[in-house]
Amino acid sequence: MGGDFTNVNGQKQQGLTRFPSLGIAGDVNPPELVRKPAVAKPDGTTGQLRVTWIQTWDRDNKKLTYEVIRDGTTVVHTTDSESKFWDLKNLSYTDTGLTPGSSHTYSVRAIDPFNNRIRSSASDPVQAG
Repeated sequence: MGGDFTNVNGQKQQGLTRFPSLGIAGDVNPPELVRKPAVAKPDGTTGQLRVTWIQTWDRDNKKLTYEVIRDGTTVVHTTDSESKFWDLKNLSYTDTGLTPGSSHTYSVRAIDPFNNRIRSSASDPVQAG
């Protein structure tokens, strides 16, 4: 797409401006911020914690990959999900095989198809039953 613009991306411009396709220019915009996940011990379980988070969205990409990260470093789950900013869904994962009584934190990272990434803050520590 091209045209005669006086202002482009907040910068004064005079004359022809050309906007290349993403395939040429690439996408450098990360998804929107992922909210801090909630973590709870499912009733009646031992060695499990359930991580729940709300999808985020990306203005350039409908499909995002989510990584659930335990204790700041270990990716324990990966899933793909499509989202719309006006209709964000809850996603969840149950982490199993944890040592009963051990305490863990979780964060969620969203990754777009161009490998732009954003990570939530860590959850509060929760003890596995």
